[in-house]
Amino acid sequence: MKLFISAVVIFASFSCMKKIEENSEAAEEKKHLMKGPFIHEYAHALFEANATAALGEIYNFANDLRNDKLALRLQFDKKIEEKSKMLSSIYKVLLPFNELFADTTAVIYLQDPQAISAYLIACYGIDDPADARDFSIDYPINGWNHGSLDSSLEAHTVLNPARSYIGKILKENMDQNPQFGALVLKAMLDTTFALVKDLYKEGQLTRGNWQAMTIESLNRIYILGLESRLHTLSTQQ
Repeated sequence: MKLFISAVVIFASFSCMKKIEENSEAAEEKKHLMKGPFIHEYAHALFEANATAALGEIYNFANDLRNDKLALRLQFDKKIEEKSKMLSSIYKVLLPFNELFADTTAVIYLQDPQAISAYLIACYGIDDPADARDFSIDYPINGWNHGSLDSSLEAHTVLNPARSYIGKILKENMDQNPQFGALVLKAMLDTTFALVKDLYKEGQLTRGNWQAMTIESLNRIYILGLESRLHTLSTQQ
């Protein structure tokens, strides 16, 4: 598995380290803050490796599209052209789940519900709780419409109500069961890929259909899936 951490993230993190050094004398606090984004980026690689294994042809075909390997074939093969309209959106479909999985991995590893939010606040001065990606905040699911299903930059907060649910169950279970974090990550992957397969079968991965789904309903479907899979995984321990 290839581990890729973008140059942009590395540069931003080192710039942030200087900012933290100027505003804080606590070396341990600085170290803790900087671990979050690096664990987050590593978790993206884990997510993508699992997506390749779980989604098979769906994901690999989309990967070819992303890399323009099928550009010439698309010009001559109408079947592939129609299929591409559905599959080329898979990255935007997966992105909110990918981002939440990466944030959750950092929170579990560092045992800190603010592992990501503390970094964002210290480095970028984020002052809107909706953008802070804080697992200790109770983000309301009713009417939740923050973020975007069609924007890479705004995908991070789409699943904030699910973030609150995950933060709550981690707080309730981690002390009694040290393996609970691993169960949560497994349930997140299983729920995500099962949902994507269902959407694919139902023809919902076209751009128009994906955009028509409400963010609130996506959170509800995802949380129900997590609850069900966590129950199954817990009884198998």
